[in-house]
Amino acid sequence: MADGAPSSRPPADPKPLPSRGGVGASVGFSSLARLQVAVVVLLGVLLVAAPLYLWRRPRSGAEAATADASLSEGDGQSSAFGAPPDDFDASPPSGVRLSEPRVLECRDQGSRKRPSEQCGSLPVFTKTFADAIVAAKDCMSSSAGPGSITYVADVSFSRRRAPVTVSLPKDGRSYKGQKPVASCAAAVRAAMSGVSLEGMPHDHVRYKLAIVATYAPREAGSD
Repeated sequence: MADGAPSSRPPADPKPLPSRGGVGASVGFSSLARLQVAVVVLLGVLLVAAPLYLWRRPRSGAEAATADASLSEGDGQSSAFGAPPDDFDASPPSGVRLSEPRVLECRDQGSRKRPSEQCGSLPVFTKTFADAIVAAKDCMSSSAGPGSITYVADVSFSRRRAPVTVSLPKDGRSYKGQKPVASCAAAVRAAMSGVSLEGMPHDHVRYKLAIVATYAPREAGSD
């Protein structure tokens, strides 16, 4: 064979590449599994902890006020029926407490009485009437105890004689009998007997209005 001719012997087989299996693959799979388990556990903790935090976290001032308002609205109906009237006080500190004056009825010349909502008011006369009741606050004897009296004023701008009369209806007072209220009736009537209606603003000829006076208990010997 001539020098330099190519060799007819086939080349040797290349060395095989190292396999990716074995110990390295086992280690990689185990790490991935542990990572997946850790992620699942973390998600489970978040799902449980988040609602607990939202439930137990402190409320802000606005949230607390909203919640309190909702509770108040829910109890409003029972509170309204169970609360005492605003114009009643079993023991007023000043000796006597007056309700808001109420116009019971009014009339015009030659007409029937009108309902109270059509009557308007008599502010000047009402103040005079209330002042007379307060001025006579010591009229109730100590033996009578606490209670209430309704004073009704009949005001007539067309009646020349006794334009103002005062009555104390039995169904408008808590005291039984006439004796406990006699001195109060006399005192208030005396004060109102001299009241002049001349020039007093009014929309109707005749009015009836009422004021409830609540008396506190008085100490014995203070009469």
